[in-house]
Amino acid sequence: DLGYARDEGFYFQASSSYARWFDLLLKDRKAALVPQTVDAFWNANPEHPGLIKGLFALSNLFLQKKLHLFAMEGTSYRFPAMVLGGLALVLVYLWGAEARGRTAGLFAALSLALMPRFFFQAHLACFDVPIVTMWTLTAYAYWKSLRAPSLLWPVLTGVAFGLALDTKHNAWFLPFVIVAHIVGREVIHHLEGRIRGVRDPAFAASRTRSLTALGAMALFGPMVFVLLWPH
Repeated sequence: DLGYARDEGFYFQASSSYARWFDLLLKDRKAALVPQTVDAFWNANPEHPGLIKGLFALSNLFLQKKLHLFAMEGTSYRFPAMVLGGLALVLVYLWGAEARGRTAGLFAALSLALMPRFFFQAHLACFDVPIVTMWTLTAYAYWKSLRAPSLLWPVLTGVAFGLALDTKHNAWFLPFVIVAHIVGREVIHHLEGRIRGVRDPAFAASRTRSLTALGAMALFGPMVFVLLWPH
């Protein structure tokens, strides 16, 4: 009567298997971490990364089965994607407000929230809205890396990239976006230097920060990807 999207059925089934593994992990950590045991529970739907389905599983295991917070079990699987959809709106607002002011941030967040496809998919136990959040988080952390001299934001860029990798496989395209941005900035900087005859002395530091963020993505991204996917 409610109607679930086709993909959700696969993810419900996989998350149920993962939830049984989490339950075993809490009871007998040593037995749960045996490779054959991990494979037995995590081999369901292995073509997609495990982070979001793991969150579906934990939501169902704790919020539904133990705390009984939802009227329907399907809502417990859908809840993590709803939360990540809300976080995407918060992130877009914060980024817009920091870059162009609060009015711009509010307009950007409302524009995203009122997109029919985003609104619809934010209610599904699927990966589409979560990857929007993780992609945006990585891009925001990279943007901050260009402006902050500390290593914190490059490291966060790498960690966010790892979370994106463990959310959906189109995150593998993110480095191409970052490299295109770095190359584009170099070309613009070179052209401006030739036109004006003077080059921005602060650009070298900005270049170093962008390359540091890219290096952090290469280092921490795969590390987080592997650590958060037991299979």
